Amino acid sequence: MSRRGLCLVLLLGAGLLASCGAESTRGGARVRELHDGPGAVRPFTLEERRAGTVVGQETLSRVVTGDVTYSRSRVLAVDETGYRSENTLFLEDMTPLLEPSERRAEFADEVAWSSYRPGSVTMETVTLTTELGTFECWHLHTENEQGWTEDAWFAKDLPGRAILLETRTRSGTRLRRVERVKDSRVAAKPAATTTPK
Repeated sequence: MSRRGLCLVLLLGAGLLASCGAESTRGGARVRELHDGPGAVRPFTLEERRAGTVVGQETLSRVVTGDVTYSRSRVLAVDETGYRSENTLFLEDMTPLLEPSERRAEFADEVAWSSYRPGSVTMETVTLTTELGTFECWHLHTENEQGWTEDAWFAKDLPGRAILLETRTRSGTRLRRVERVKDSRVAAKPAATTTPK
């Protein structure tokens, strides 16, 4: 990996750990003010988000931003208002890029981060097949003032963060793709077998 690529991975990795696999308390009340509120479109309620988070839950996401990295999050403790997790960022060959870090996330902030003001997003139910499996999902699509789009797919049976997230420029160039490739709540797929002839 080039020095430039490594710097980009480190910068994006720090942001990823803060937004996709770890601490979601950036701005707290300000986040809720901007994203949440009366009539907000949200895939999960606070109660569903809380019920969907258990100690030992582990996820692994592939992050493509030009280079490929992986982000692993493991839930260490859960209480009424949030949870504490250990998060690790890896290179494509699964070599740890940073030391594991622990972060605290508040459920109210996580619900707010995945909420959108009315009129700023479209939401539809779709079936999505990824490396993780096939899921009935809510597909949320939004566009900002610069024409950049974000598409997020939330599996209805996996309360929490999106299982697939893509950000694109106005011209359609993909800036980031975050895809969950493992989730301890999803049963492992059986290995393919061949029948002897």
